[in-house]
Amino acid sequence: PSASPSAEPTSDPDRGPPGPGMPVIPMSSEPSEMPSVCEDVTVTKHDHIPIPYEAIQIETINGMNLIAAFQFWKNNGFLGWIRFTYCDTSGEMVCSQEYSNLAFGDEVWQDVHCCNSGSAVVSVYVQDPTFRILASTQNPGFCDGWDSPRGVAEYMFEFPCDCPISYVSPPPDGQTSSPTSPIRQTKSPTNTPSMRPSSQPTNTMTIDPSASPSAS
Repeated sequence: PSASPSAEPTSDPDRGPPGPGMPVIPMSSEPSEMPSVCEDVTVTKHDHIPIPYEAIQIETINGMNLIAAFQFWKNNGFLGWIRFTYCDTSGEMVCSQEYSNLAFGDEVWQDVHCCNSGSAVVSVYVQDPTFRILASTQNPGFCDGWDSPRGVAEYMFEFPCDCPISYVSPPPDGQTSSPTSPIRQTKSPTNTPSMRPSSQPTNTMTIDPSASPSAS
């Protein structure tokens, strides 16, 4: 998918309203289209770079599975890039565009579909120069413009396709709080879903990758 115009930043510390056509994953509202929510999300984490609290959120809304990545890895300066690999409507694994130069609190998202294996499988790749000693992940072979493995951390999520999902990444061990950013911006692919959830996370955390590594 190609990028749609970015929403204008807002100074609202609670992230403010999303831009036109750009959904935000809700934190507390329960899906209403189906009667129950699956808890079965299998997460493969990076050994040395934890997933920050609330940085990854997966939600089923109006029958569509959405994964959102909030840039809570780095609260000073800009993160290098985030991209997803996921299954498209045909069930084949594809690669998203690269979302680069993300400020703390920026959000990127992708709608995901059931893979030919029968489950939804999505990987979130996070790249930053400060990760280069701790992380190295090869291009899966179908992502354009990804030349070097250095500084790339991968997090993989697998979940069933036959019931709603509601997942928020928990706090890493030993981490309970973090600063929040006054600026939140949403970037999204072109195929924007018609729904627009409104609630957004406010109690977030970030991990300083320059600190000594800790297992997640």
